[in-house]
Amino acid sequence: PLILDSSPAGRYCQMLMVACGYQHHALPLAWSARQGQKGHFPTTEHLKVMERAAAHIPEQAPVVLLGDGEVGKTAVAQDALSRNWYYVLRTACDDLIWIDEEPYPLSEFQVGPGETLWLEDVLWTHAQFGPVNVAVTWDESEEGPMYLVTCFELLAETLYWYQRRPWIEPMFRDDKSMGFNLHKSHLRDPERTMRLLLVVCIAYLWIMFLGCMAVIFGFIRLIDRADRR
Repeated sequence: PLILDSSPAGRYCQMLMVACGYQHHALPLAWSARQGQKGHFPTTEHLKVMERAAAHIPEQAPVVLLGDGEVGKTAVAQDALSRNWYYVLRTACDDLIWIDEEPYPLSEFQVGPGETLWLEDVLWTHAQFGPVNVAVTWDESEEGPMYLVTCFELLAETLYWYQRRPWIEPMFRDDKSMGFNLHKSHLRDPERTMRLLLVVCIAYLWIMFLGCMAVIFGFIRLIDRADRR
């Protein structure tokens, strides 16, 4: 899977990252930066980093694009389809879907803990993008329904892939408080932040490689904590 997400990068900048999911972690492929720590990146930035990431992916490789509510836009879904990628994107409860030419806010479709709902061949937003399928499932962290827009034909397949979206979070933690302390950067210039991200990403990939070698050759028991990796 390809995972698209953003996170603060120091006190004054924010990073947007496309990463390849790997063993409950993620490997960085392309990124962008801007000033500020809050708010969403514009869709144009999402499309730019997706284009840069696509340059590193073999043309025939199967790809599943995963994104949270910030990424759940019709333009992102359309770009994924144009590259023959699958996608599962979270979208907001106030988004519209169209069923039999009638608009409905997604908030009308409710589920409880342990419940799911599958809406097939609907159109999405005022632009009536689609047809798409929508999975409605329960979000344990927010204690409310979660809405996933996808091109997959099966509910189980949609949920299977979206469970991998949080794999990018350990990478962000390793970049910051549990590793390279990127969160302590005082850089204000996005271009300089992107250069720092280049150094951090190279170091991160090298550490991941060494960790894989330690596991493969049986050295992990010499360096790991007893209670967790």
